[in-house]
Amino acid sequence: MKKLVLFLALASFALGVRIGGFELTPEFGVGMQNTRSNGESHSDMSAYGRVWVGINDFTIAPQIRYSQVSVYDDKITSWQYGASLGYNLNLFVVTATPYVGANYVTYSKYYDNTLGYNAGVRVSPSLFPVSLSLEYEYIRPENKYTKKDKKMDALRFSVGMSF
Repeated sequence: MKKLVLFLALASFALGVRIGGFELTPEFGVGMQNTRSNGESHSDMSAYGRVWVGINDFTIAPQIRYSQVSVYDDKITSWQYGASLGYNLNLFVVTATPYVGANYVTYSKYYDNTLGYNAGVRVSPSLFPVSLSLEYEYIRPENKYTKKDKKMDALRFSVGMSF
């Protein structure tokens, strides 16, 4: 038994593991996002890493995300740390995973750190280690100077590689 657990742990670093009702899939990717902030729209990039861990199609994915938003001639970067909860729907040749999550969001300037929420769906084909995600993100950071909440909603399309 110890050898099987050790094998699964080591194999997960090279390739995602799905055996019976157990899943362990590291995933890294990039995303294009359209962020709407108080009526203005900004398109930018993000990068992320997650590890999908699941039993009997219920999954949890600890995650980290780096985003950069262009505001006029300035760039604001943010780091997000959190987790998403999802459920795998096996649809013949693809697996769809609707999920919801929460992240602690830190900003490089102008805004106080806050909580952000996300909901989305991840689709991954059975034969290839690629995933596609469409995600909505809800964040309301407080401006450090005006002390007013800033409305930041983002719609993100991501492409990831599962290992």
